[in-house]
Amino acid sequence: MLKDDNLIGAFGIYRQEVRAFSDKQIDLVRNFANQAVIAIENTRLLNELRQRTNDLTESLEQQTATTEVLQIISSSSGDLEPVFAAMLEKGVRICGATFGNISRWDGEVMHHVATHNAPAAFAEARKLSPDYRPGPKTIFGRLIATKKVVHVADLAADEVYVSERFPAAVSAVELGGVRTLLAVPMLKENELIGAITVYRREVRPFTDKQVALLTSFADQAVIAIENARLLNELRQRTDELGRSVGELRALGEVSQAVNSTLDLETVLSTIVTKAAQLSGTEAGAIYVFDDPQREFRLHATYGMDQELIEALTHRHIDMSDPTIAALLTQDGYATSAASASRAASTMPRSAPCRTLRRACATKRRTGRS
Repeated sequence: MLKDDNLIGAFGIYRQEVRAFSDKQIDLVRNFANQAVIAIENTRLLNELRQRTNDLTESLEQQTATTEVLQIISSSSGDLEPVFAAMLEKGVRICGATFGNISRWDGEVMHHVATHNAPAAFAEARKLSPDYRPGPKTIFGRLIATKKVVHVADLAADEVYVSERFPAAVSAVELGGVRTLLAVPMLKENELIGAITVYRREVRPFTDKQVALLTSFADQAVIAIENARLLNELRQRTDELGRSVGELRALGEVSQAVNSTLDLETVLSTIVTKAAQLSGTEAGAIYVFDDPQREFRLHATYGMDQELIEALTHRHIDMSDPTIAALLTQDGYATSAASASRAASTMPRSAPCRTLRRACATKRRTGRS
């Protein structure tokens, strides 16, 4: 059986008697041999086509999964939960695994942050102990030390289970039925920040393509985490700028009120209103210190009903009041009569300010007062 003058096999027939084959019979067998060569070649080509088709299908599936994960990352608005869920679902399915999880590493402790399709008993054990410190010989200990993929063909035969009996390995084998596992590091500028791990409940090592896919997902997880961090920082900065703008606007309105009127009540009402709004409180009041009487008297309020205003108006607070002493010494508030007088001496001498310089300093408070 020849293919392009290369021997690939032989076609033999036999008789149990001494009787030579005729030329026609030899030509017939030779024809069958040629047809066998064609059949073998067709089978080879068909198998190559099938393998190529399977490879292309697998590659397309992996590329589609990668694209879908990237789309989820771009639309997640900093929420990592749907990103991790999509990564695990696709990674477990395409890699032919049974279940998987994602863990975050903070430099000392490994935190389990997401899981997919884990057996109930194993998942419950993880809920009871979601965080742990991996020893140097454990699976995650090896990953932390090397910052490389850890691929265990049979966890039930590995030393972490057989001889060391580490709780995580015992739980994985006896509660999760884990045999083969693949743990891929999540690296940011060569700094370990977590890992993606997938498990099989049979001894069947993962292929190089499956390792490459999970490595790609680990890289995308790092991108998602960094995006979430940057987005949260941006939101925080935006909030801070928004508060600053609000504070500047309020200060401008107060300054305008001070400069546009000599009516003390208008000025103080503007001040207490803006102070309460900026501090997020429901109500506020300004008491002015009366030097001759040596007491504080209510001059402006915000957010108070009339009954409370009347009650506070008739209550004159002197310097011996324990509330005043407590405010003057409370954490975050340190004001004395001497320092208040020094601050007041620097104020302009307009009519409202001459009275304002006697006012008690205010303390920002949150919640209901």
